[in-house]
This record gives sequence, structure tokens and C-alpha cells, in this order.
Amino acid sequence: MSSGTIATVIISIIIFGYGIFSILKSVKKMSKGKCIGCSECNYKCNKMN
Repeated sequence: MSSGTIATVIISIIIFGYGIFSILKSVKKMSKGKCIGCSECNYKCNKMN
């Protein structure tokens, strides 16, 4: 593998990992009844938590 391919793979893993982390963080907040900033909030919060 060339160094460019390795760098691309590492960057894509970081981006994918951050996406998974964000989704899990949102699900965790939503399960606690906190706003996650979506446009159609089930909890009708007045301010962001």
C-alpha cells in the first residue's frame, strides 16, 4: 500500500468512528429525555440540553 492509501483509510476510519459516536451520543441523550436538536422533537423542549 502506498502512503496515500494508508492516510485515506485512516481518515475514513476516523470520520466513520466519529459518525458512530455522534449517533450513539444522540440516542443516549434521547433515551434520557433530553433534546438532541432535531427539528421534530418528541419531547418539545424549550432549550437545548
